[in-house]
Amino acid sequence: MAGSFVLYLTERFGLPAVLGFFRGAARDHSLATTRARLQAALGVTLEEAEAEWLDALRQ
Repeated sequence: MAGSFVLYLTERFGLPAVLGFFRGAARDHSLATTRARLQAALGVTLEEAEAEWLDALRQ
């Protein structure tokens, strides 16, 4: 599942944006920090990205 989500993010937002999100990520980051970083890197919330990914899976 995680691989599918990351592949979707890469196809939708581009590799540079996804790498920008993953660079600087740390295991000890809070969920709030991770959510904020994802929104800053991709321009959408985690919930929006997940909903779009699930819609893409259904097609």
